[in-house]
Amino acid sequence: MSDLGVMNYFLGMEIYQFSHGIFLSQKKYAVELLKKFDMEKCNPVDTPMVYNQKFELEDGVAKIEVSTYRSLIGSFLYLCASRHDIMFSQEEGKLMGYVDSDWAGSMKYSKSTSG
Repeated sequence: MSDLGVMNYFLGMEIYQFSHGIFLSQKKYAVELLKKFDMEKCNPVDTPMVYNQKFELEDGVAKIEVSTYRSLIGSFLYLCASRHDIMFSQEEGKLMGYVDSDWAGSMKYSKSTSG
């Protein structure tokens, strides 16, 4: 075993050692995740989807690669393990009511798609 000196980076955490304590940061890991999944230019939004969009059974959108999606979710869960404040909402809950019908939202089959 050999002494490699002061630790700076370990398992996705940046480590800063001071005389009064140790500071851990995962900023570098979070930035690497955004780059890995091509999300570095994304903007935060309240609702990450188009409002009142009609969905069809086959809408021509490419399917998501399952292993990539699982990797993304696993990476975010690892990131949240040390930062519980980003795992849970910091705002008060809001009660919203929805109906179980969207007046035949499916253009092809004339059936409700919302409930």
